[in-house]
Amino acid sequence: MCMLWEHSIEIASISFVLAKITHGFNAEHALLAGLIHDIGVVAILNKAVEHPLIMDSEEHLGKVIKKMHSQVGSSILSRWDFSEDFIEVTEETENWMRDYNDKSDLVDIVNIAHLHSYIGTPRQREVPIIDQIPAFHKLALGQLTPNLSIKVLEKAKEKIAQTKALLHL
Repeated sequence: MCMLWEHSIEIASISFVLAKITHGFNAEHALLAGLIHDIGVVAILNKAVEHPLIMDSEEHLGKVIKKMHSQVGSSILSRWDFSEDFIEVTEETENWMRDYNDKSDLVDIVNIAHLHSYIGTPRQREVPIIDQIPAFHKLALGQLTPNLSIKVLEKAKEKIAQTKALLHL
């Protein structure tokens, strides 16, 4: 669970920085979207503790999470009266080729944040290159060069530290 929280803080921080450099986004909304994008996973993990057969099999738990986390997250945020853009983040995060309309949104920010978070990790080989996904072009990140990506990650590290301090981690 701790790794999931660390991941959410990282995605939230990168989302915040990306929203700051992208016209038309509220950075605080992007931060919140990053924090809650995997809320369905949290709920599933909390419930799975009550079912040893699921918890004993990492493979089975992984399948349950993959199949249900979007629906569970969407349901939670709907029940909590979150706006549709936040609900959509729980449903569409890591849908790399998502291209439903021309307007950029929070899902695009969170997806680009994910790809940034994978830079230099083994996961980077499993996902598309940033400029190959529709979100990159919708966010008008054409000026996003490797140097700017490095700056985004450096600023995100500062934001991660600030967020952890705020949350007393």
